[in-house]
Amino acid sequence: MECLTLFNRAFVTNFLKIPYVIHSFFLLVYIRALMAKNIMTKKRDIETRADIEKFIKSFYEKVITDETIGFIFTNIFPLNWEQHIPVITDFWETILLDNPVYKNNAMAVHFDINKKIPLQKKHFDGWLHLFNSTVTELYDGPKTMLAIKRAAGIAQMMQIKMDAINLPHGEPTMDL
Repeated sequence: MECLTLFNRAFVTNFLKIPYVIHSFFLLVYIRALMAKNIMTKKRDIETRADIEKFIKSFYEKVITDETIGFIFTNIFPLNWEQHIPVITDFWETILLDNPVYKNNAMAVHFDINKKIPLQKKHFDGWLHLFNSTVTELYDGPKTMLAIKRAAGIAQMMQIKMDAINLPHGEPTMDL
């Protein structure tokens, strides 16, 4: 059990040797300490643009070192991160916070990338895995779940559109 550290094991082992009044007091202190630990480790939900920027920066730190998709962002279509991060933050702010600050065409950019390297299912799966793991490392709540849901929809739609271009007869590589 996670909470049974060496101290906790010693506490529980010696628990029955303590008189009842002191026993109850220490039990109460112990329970409150465990409750405080749970409260302190509980993640909050995505609420602000700063929250979005935080997970986007963390996400791209993982992306650039990823074996499956990192080379796309570093070699095939190198990005200026100081310009890219605010644009992607705008994109997710528009989706998650209903603040329409993103004015670009996300599909057009991905069609350009696809011309340089055909984007495949493994690329979308890798992107989605990194996105989901990053956002859930940092946050939990309805907006976090919305981010995961929207990311899955975006990955699926982009894959369908790229498959239509890349595969003979537009046969999708995914189970629909």
